[in-house]
Parts: sequence; C-alpha cells; structure tokens
Amino acid sequence: MHSAGPLRYVNCGHNPALLYRGNTRDIVRMNSSCFPVGMFDRVSCEINRADLAAGDILVLYTDGITEAENSQAEEFGMERLSAVIRRDSSLSAEEFDGQHLPECRRLLSGSWLQRRRHRSHSEM
Repeated sequence: MHSAGPLRYVNCGHNPALLYRGNTRDIVRMNSSCFPVGMFDRVSCEINRADLAAGDILVLYTDGITEAENSQAEEFGMERLSAVIRRDSSLSAEEFDGQHLPECRRLLSGSWLQRRRHRSHSEM
C-alpha cells in the first residue's frame, strides 16, 4: 500500500482477501464476515477492520486461481499463492499481473480446461 490507515471491509461469502504484512511477511486471511450475497432477503453483516501500514499488500483473487490444476491434477492452492505473494512482494501491481497472469493462462490452457470441458459435456 502506498499509504497507511484503516480499511473497513465486508466479505459476503467470497474467497477471503489476503493481507500481506510488509513488516513481518505474514499473510492474514480476511475471512468471511457475512453470508453469501443473495442467500437471504435480509442479513446483518459485521463490518471488519484492518489497519494498513506502508508496505502492506491487499490481494484479491478468485477460486479460479487457487483451484487451477496442472497436468498432474495438482491444484495451485493457497500455499503456492501465499509463496508467490511473499516472493514477489517488491513488485508493483502491474508487474505482478504481468508476470503471473501469463503463467495462470498457460496453466489453464492445458489439461485443466480440457478436463473441465469434458466434464461439462459428460454431464449433459
């Protein structure tokens, strides 16, 4: 983050954001604080707060990243995502995307996408 200060957030059933703490290299999962959007007509959500410091990184992602599989059916997973965040914490957001999105596309264009298409057709 370029500036420090409080962050208020609500997570309504999505993957938890990850907060990389620059001073400790810890990664904090910003867990769900509410039911998924649309489950109920009325829901009261708890608003969470995190104090951000210079050097912290907020990472938003989808399960398309963590559940992506290689040709041996191994998921990318949270451990690998956390390792990538720690390893490349000095990159800008643009550099991070430029380096890692092509890797994800290569992974997804292989056997994972083909198996997914096969499952979709076989379920029809």
